Amino acid sequence: MKSFGRLSLALAAAVTLTAAAGCSQVPVAGTYPVSYQHKMQSVRHWQTLAQDVTARVREQVAVDPILAAKPLYIRPQARDTSFNDGFHDLLLTEMLNAGLPVATTPEGAHQLHYDTELLRHAAAPVNRPTPGAITGLAAALLAPSLVAEDTFTTTQAGLTGLGLAGAADLGIGGLSRETDTEMVFTVAIWDDGILRFREQEIFYVPGRDRTLYAGKPPVEEQPLEIVF
Repeated sequence: MKSFGRLSLALAAAVTLTAAAGCSQVPVAGTYPVSYQHKMQSVRHWQTLAQDVTARVREQVAVDPILAAKPLYIRPQARDTSFNDGFHDLLLTEMLNAGLPVATTPEGAHQLHYDTELLRHAAAPVNRPTPGAITGLAAALLAPSLVAEDTFTTTQAGLTGLGLAGAADLGIGGLSRETDTEMVFTVAIWDDGILRFREQEIFYVPGRDRTLYAGKPPVEEQPLEIVF
């Protein structure tokens, strides 16, 4: 009976493998390595972006004689949004403070243009725990038992607690919650139809702040109904 049972299991396994071999395989879902993406949450962040853009433009001007031969004209944006208006003024200030010549009219100047594109995902992103979070939690739970067993001296226990707190601060101090909305920011400099500089950045944007970057949706006018 045992031999018959083993034979039955072997036949069942062979049938299963044969059936599986006839099925086509699909790619296994993978993920990207852990990376970080800034999240726009205040006007101060807009100023930081203006400083970054200014620094990159200044570096390009230093290596491009054609770009350095003319002042820059920051072209007003077609879309009237809070971000476009605020960033225009911030970028103008940062450019002047960096010693870059800025023209008030487009004639005889390079055209600097920036644009924003908002992308809203159907599903909010879900991340795994921050790397090290589980280990840090385990260490925090184990620390009291180690102290209770007099494994550490009082000083060592205090240093351990500070180390765990520091690890926690390091893990969460620079993190922010992801959102379902992202912004692609593009800045470019043109000279007589020739593109001389272009940079792009991607940011998270709080969903409730969409109107700051995309403007308010147009209000649909309802037809007036006249009742006699």
